[in-house]
Amino acid sequence: MCSMMPVYDITYLNSFYRQVGFYTRKARHLKQVAKICISKYDGDIPSTVDELLLLPGVGAKIAHLVMIMAWNKVEGICVDTHVHRVSNRLGWVSRPGTKQETRSPEETRVSLQQWLPKEEWVSINLLLVGFGQTICTPLRPRCAKCTEEENMDMIKVGPAGGQEQRGTRWDEKGRGEVVQIFVSYNHNTVHSLQFLFYENGKLVMSNKHGATECESFCAVTFDYPTEFLTSISGSFRTSYGWSFLSSISFGTNKGSYGPFGTPSADANFTFQIGNYRSFGGFHGSKNGFGVESFGVYMKPIITSMILFKDPPVKVKNEGVPGKKV
Repeated sequence: MCSMMPVYDITYLNSFYRQVGFYTRKARHLKQVAKICISKYDGDIPSTVDELLLLPGVGAKIAHLVMIMAWNKVEGICVDTHVHRVSNRLGWVSRPGTKQETRSPEETRVSLQQWLPKEEWVSINLLLVGFGQTICTPLRPRCAKCTEEENMDMIKVGPAGGQEQRGTRWDEKGRGEVVQIFVSYNHNTVHSLQFLFYENGKLVMSNKHGATECESFCAVTFDYPTEFLTSISGSFRTSYGWSFLSSISFGTNKGSYGPFGTPSADANFTFQIGNYRSFGGFHGSKNGFGVESFGVYMKPIITSMILFKDPPVKVKNEGVPGKKV
């Protein structure tokens, strides 16, 4: 079918590209690519990244995009100017061995692939391209829009445990970037909780919430920034009218920690935070024996968290099983 199309007429090709930048160059490259595909690949396209990169005008972004869309193989992240810009602004990437910004989309691709799970390599492009085109634009980024959404009222969940809260209340609202959690406990009581947060480029330690007693101690260290809270569960017991946190466990996108203490049948709780980085802080109360009540804050999902995915359309390809366009 390719040999029947007037692909060798540069004027014909230019008519399709006039609305985009560098249309004459792109038309010329398309003409050259068509000749190569007809002569070398019998009218088909290369099936490896290395072969695609040999085609005129094809860089790493297009090569990986073709592998995903045409051959259903994810071998790399498609990084265009938007993904490159936003990744650097968010501090997600850096040049090897430094804290300096990456200088090219290819450096950004390599840096992202070092820490981003492979199952997110396709969605990260869809997420950041749209975000970069509409919010995080190159010249006049709409930073106020991000701030407006991020500052929406959080949802206060709980607290579980002592409903009367006769002890001292504590609140860590807005502190959602957790690096470490320190737990002091014994066989049936969580005596205290303390948190290490990442705020404005610095590590900040919270106050200790609970009693000073300590029979057992554990420092839960997250693989920050790629690891984050997705659930918290535990139980409370009551004694002489007082409520005590008897056990607590923390779930993340990479694993689970706990239980610390001993689960009690008196009162159990589970806070399902989810996989959208929706955690917004802790709150609760303490007494002279330990943690009296415990709750969390949830951040509403904002625009940049939503992935709009259009699944590839499967078509029948003669002699090329598994290929998608």
